[in-house]
Order: sequence, then C-alpha cells, then structure tokens
Amino acid sequence: MFESNELIVISGGTGWIGRSLLEQIIKDEICPIKQIMLVSREVKNIEISNKIFRTHVWKNLKIDAQVKLYFDLAFQTQEKLTALGKKKYTEENKKIIENSVKFIDLYKPKSTFLASSGAVYGTSNLSTPTPTSTYGELKYLQELKISKATEDQNLNLLIGRIFNISGGNINKFETFAISQMIKSVIDHKHIKVFADHQVFRRYSDINQLSRLILQLLKSDFNGVFDSGGPLIEMRELAARIRKVIDPIVKLEFTAINTESTSNNYYSRSDQYEILLKQYLGEDPIEIEDQISNTFNYIKKFKN
Repeated sequence: MFESNELIVISGGTGWIGRSLLEQIIKDEICPIKQIMLVSREVKNIEISNKIFRTHVWKNLKIDAQVKLYFDLAFQTQEKLTALGKKKYTEENKKIIENSVKFIDLYKPKSTFLASSGAVYGTSNLSTPTPTSTYGELKYLQELKISKATEDQNLNLLIGRIFNISGGNINKFETFAISQMIKSVIDHKHIKVFADHQVFRRYSDINQLSRLILQLLKSDFNGVFDSGGPLIEMRELAARIRKVIDPIVKLEFTAINTESTSNNYYSRSDQYEILLKQYLGEDPIEIEDQISNTFNYIKKFKN
C-alpha cells in the first residue's frame, strides 16, 4: 500500500518500457495518479490509459515527499549513436547517469528499477559483462554507478538486462525486427530477411515483463535478471508472422552462407522463466501471442 506522502518517479517514462510500466501501474491501481511523477528531457504532456501526465525536467525537480519507487529508464538508445556522434552521444548518456545518481543521493528512493540491456554482455560472452560497443559500455557504466549509489544508501535495486521485447507501446517500428516485419504485412509489402546468416532472438512480451518487474519490486527482490522468452530464428519468425497475420504474404530471404557464423543476441539464462513462474505463476507468452499483441498495437496506432 502507498501512503499519501509517497511517490513513484519515472525517468524516461515516455519511451516503450516507460509507457508500458506506467500503463500497468495505472491498471493495477498501485497508487493514485497524483502520486506519479514523470521526468523527461523537456516538459511535455503525454497520454497514458486516457490519463494526461505533464512531465518534469531534472533541473527544476523539487520533491517534498518520500520516493517509494524510482524507475530509471532514460537513455539515448543505440540508434542515436550515428546521428549524435560518439562524443556527444557519450556526453549525453553520462549526463543522464549523473542526474540519476544525484536523484538517488538526494531523495533515497526505497526501491529502484534500472532498465539495462543485454548489450552489457558484448557479443562473445553472454554470461559475464564484457561490453564491446559504445552503447554496451555506457549501459554497464550506468549499472555500476546506480549500483554504487543505491549501495551507499542501503537501498533496494533491481536491474533488468533487456534483450528483445514485443507488444504494445512500441514506438520505433523500423528499429526492431518483429515490428518491422509486422509493419511490412500491414503495409502490404513482402517480409524480407536480408542477413546471410542465421539470427536468433528470444522475445519477452512487454506487458508480462512489466507485471513481473512490478511484482519483483513489491517483493523487495534485489539483483539482476535477464529478459528471456521463446527462442526463434528470424526466418522462422517471419513464417510465424505470416501464419498469424496473413497466410498469403510473400517472404523474401537472403540465402544463408554456410561459412557465416550465426548472430545469437539472447540470454542463455533461464532465470526469467523461473521468476515468471515463482512471482506470477506464468510461463513466457508464446511467440504467436506476442505477434498478435504487437500486430494489434501497431494496427491501432497506424489507424
């Protein structure tokens, strides 16, 4: 139960994960709407579940209540690197991390959730953080800085290393393979896979992931977990999308070069499945249902 002087604060609440978590918080009636505060790069109004939220910015943030839950979701995503350049991209993300550390030091939230990334593992070792990209290095730096800030204050911290997700509130259709393929069907185009090697992914439904995160925070779970879900190769994903949405859509695949190594960006851990069963009593949502959920949102959004 939330007391009247307790808040939920969400940085990066206008993104895919933020909107989904906020939607679930409202649905579960975790606290009154007036006790939810969103922080973004600039002041703006956003609508979630037919509720209008006006965001705050770090430099003008003043809180005179206890922060019970803090969701640290803000970050410049990987596709921004080319547009910003490495120097500016790094500076902006380090500033985001600095703002979050200062917030934790000042307001001491009882529990923090940090949305990290599978990119912290790099490309060759998916069990120990060994980032090989600028994005992965910065996400791992973020983990270290936020971990130290919460440890210094003896506060709860939950870190989710998120690989691939599906479902509602997706906001960059061309960035993610599953949404890109589904959008092609909606736009009456062929589904194309250009890679000349096999590409394997595991998908987590964002709604189920959000419910798990909230339940873990409610249970004062501390630690790190990877997102999981059903494992699928991209050509098989395309075939499943065709089966679920439009059986007559055409598929175009580049021939596989037998000398090419596969791209295996997914967690090898089964912890996600264990946590789902333990805290929600559920198995991961099947890929066909994830396709349907993503399709329904994109179609509604485009209409």
